[in-house]
Amino acid sequence: MSVSLEHTLASDGAFVDSLESIFEHGRWIVEEVCAKGRPTGVKSVPELHLFLVDFVMNKLSAEQQLRLLTSHPDLAGRAAEEGSLSSHSEDEQKSAGLHVLSVDEKATFHALNEEYKSKFGFPFIICVKRNKLEAIKHGLTTRRHNTREEEYRAALLQVCAIAAVRLEAKFGVLIPWTPAEAAL
Repeated sequence: MSVSLEHTLASDGAFVDSLESIFEHGRWIVEEVCAKGRPTGVKSVPELHLFLVDFVMNKLSAEQQLRLLTSHPDLAGRAAEEGSLSSHSEDEQKSAGLHVLSVDEKATFHALNEEYKSKFGFPFIICVKRNKLEAIKHGLTTRRHNTREEEYRAALLQVCAIAAVRLEAKFGVLIPWTPAEAAL
């Protein structure tokens, strides 16, 4: 569904209604943006994305950031099996082929997800729309060896990449941004 940036920025209500699904179960984040001041002077969707990246990375408290991270489902996890993913997560996981894993692949994902969550306290997060299945498997296998600080930042940046994909879909505009480009 395409909406206009002007409408989105026109009021707190329009901002929240337009952007509530940009972050996983994240209506509270856009409400927090409104409480601290909607962006002014934003002229493009990529600028709006950069504002939201800065907000997530620098304006949310550590407790709020952790809440954001823990709101994400496991990849190919229980929520997917039960059909309780958000519509965005379901589409994103299907786009990467996570819905057609073999029984052994699902078991491997489950074991790696559990190891990862046990170590870091939040689920493995990767922008599946911008990665193929092999890259996702590789990321889950290798990123679990990061320090908590490295992985916390990596996960937040992946949340911002997911937000870019969702903004692109909502506004019909390409956002040329990757986590590697974040100079935060």
